Amino acid sequence: MTTGLAAPDAGARPAETHIGAIDGLRAIAVLSVMICHLERAWLPGGFAGVDVFFAISGFVVTLSMMDRRFERVREMVAFFYARRLRRIAPALIVVLLAATLATVLFVPDAWLSEAIPSTGLAAFFGLSNVSLAAHTDTYFAPRAEYNTFLHTWSLGVEEQFYLVFPALIALVTVTRLRRWRRLAVVILGVLSAASLAYCAWLTPREPAAAFFLLPARFWELGLGMILALTSARWRPALATISGRLSDGLAVLAVAGLAATFALARETAFPYPWAVPPVAATLVLIALVGAGVAGRTAGVLASRPVAYVGRISYSLYLWHWPVYVLMRWTYGLDSALARVIAVALTFGLAALSYRFVEQPFRRSSRLRRLPRIVVVAGGLGALVVGAGLAKVGFALTSVLSLSQTRNTQLWSPYSKPPADGACSVQVATHWEGAVKILDLEPKGCGAPAPGGLIVAGDSHAGAYTRMLRELAQAKPVEVTIFASPGCAFMDLMTPVATLDDACRAANTRIHNTILNGAREGDVVFLPSLRLHRYRSQDDDVIDLGPTVAPAAAFDEARAFIAALTAKNVKVVLEAPKPVFKSPPFRCVDWFDRMNPMCAAGFSEDRADFERRRAPVLERERALAEAPGVSIWDPAPVLCGPSRCDAIVDGKPLFFDADHISGYADDRLLPSFAAHLAALQR
Repeated sequence: MTTGLAAPDAGARPAETHIGAIDGLRAIAVLSVMICHLERAWLPGGFAGVDVFFAISGFVVTLSMMDRRFERVREMVAFFYARRLRRIAPALIVVLLAATLATVLFVPDAWLSEAIPSTGLAAFFGLSNVSLAAHTDTYFAPRAEYNTFLHTWSLGVEEQFYLVFPALIALVTVTRLRRWRRLAVVILGVLSAASLAYCAWLTPREPAAAFFLLPARFWELGLGMILALTSARWRPALATISGRLSDGLAVLAVAGLAATFALARETAFPYPWAVPPVAATLVLIALVGAGVAGRTAGVLASRPVAYVGRISYSLYLWHWPVYVLMRWTYGLDSALARVIAVALTFGLAALSYRFVEQPFRRSSRLRRLPRIVVVAGGLGALVVGAGLAKVGFALTSVLSLSQTRNTQLWSPYSKPPADGACSVQVATHWEGAVKILDLEPKGCGAPAPGGLIVAGDSHAGAYTRMLRELAQAKPVEVTIFASPGCAFMDLMTPVATLDDACRAANTRIHNTILNGAREGDVVFLPSLRLHRYRSQDDDVIDLGPTVAPAAAFDEARAFIAALTAKNVKVVLEAPKPVFKSPPFRCVDWFDRMNPMCAAGFSEDRADFERRRAPVLERERALAEAPGVSIWDPAPVLCGPSRCDAIVDGKPLFFDADHISGYADDRLLPSFAAHLAALQR
């Protein structure tokens, strides 16, 4: 079997090498990723298809360069980057801009989507993996499924690898350095071993960094490079083995891939679960490269399989934005939705391959241009693309088709209208997982004696608009401590049951308030105190009884007692309604049909009162202490017979349990009256 891997004579320009069976491996990789992303239960470890891509990339990119000859390093560098940019940039720019436009039009600005702009902009520069690693979410977090650009992390790893690739391949391709070519393999071996060891060490300690960043992934590409650089040794050796043995090795390697895709656990990834797919891929590459993979090579090189492999780059680029935008709009749960998503993906990928990838790769005009011009043009196109995306994200409030673009109604963080010269200066900073906002009235007259301190989870932050209005009207200085995703004095969650970050956030808020609160201050403690019907993505939660464990009640009682001992008044927030569907994802014409919206925006008032009765009982027990009171937002948020998230076409709730900016406005008189009563 002719493989096309024979090395050309020294100094010659090698013919383009192409191994059809490697296209088949690409097909396996991209299809496994697509299936996993469509429904994790079907192929739980399918995300490891990216590791197959890494090993293939290391091999193929090295193979395409190793037998070329350059007199100067800069010639080699210019050739390499011109080639890579022509291969990667055109389709990437098209997909990123299309995904940006669709995101701006159809994705509401919310907690679920807040990482999208930074990830998308970073993707133009091969840095989305760094951006994602800096967030608290991992690749497997529920919120990650709603980030239109999550999948670009792997392109970031490869593009960063390309920054060091020329230094490694120079020992092989630059004439005056070729006497050191064996050193290239040694260096790669050392770097790959170090990377694998680092990956093993980092995975249990910093799983996001291990997953997203190049240092823990270099070994996958590095081993592919080593396989290419040593091909002159292993090809003749493999060519002599029996057909039965080679067929057995090929079947074993394919079985290894299948086992990984079926069994890989996210908690042990990339180490050790990335090792089997990389090893299996390298074995298959070696077998097909030596022409001894037999029937396996025939299947991998067959026309339909090879075609999927050839368009795999476009398939990978398009599949995730299509899936994510379906989740945000029509939904991706039904069989019909999944068929539509897959069909759209293949259609867009085929068009992208035919009309974007191929013209740039085959253009004779681009081949005739000086390589430095091609490099400059490619980089310039990426910069222009990023600029267009940045403008698009900045204009979301203007371009969005979502009703949530009216932030005055929807966003609890929106700025209320100014009152003449009176305004509120807002200073925001983070301490660990705690967001701290200082609201200071300016030009509003002398502040009232005593300040208002607000502490809780994200529900404390959802009162920001109301508190800004209060600070301006009273006027009073307000400090908000909000730890999103971390319970604080919710009467349901003992501190010992929280994760490390949330325990640290609790300790920080607890100690800061106890040390800083002064006589005359008021501490307001809002929180989510009822179980959700759904998590913040779309998973239904199995509701347990809303009963506070004794430890959570005791912690709250001790904290409150320490405050009241300093003549600080404490206001507990009575539980607010919780709904089964989130309004911000269900109010528009393009998302109302989403299955998660079927439950509607109403809750029976009697059911709500039954659900919150145990919490109110605990709050009333705490309120028996002097200086402790309960403020109940329910009379404003609910009618006599039911609670509605949307009233007269206006939202009282942004999502299933966080209030809206409109609700903040409606609640202000009630809350201000409660505070005024405390002063009497």
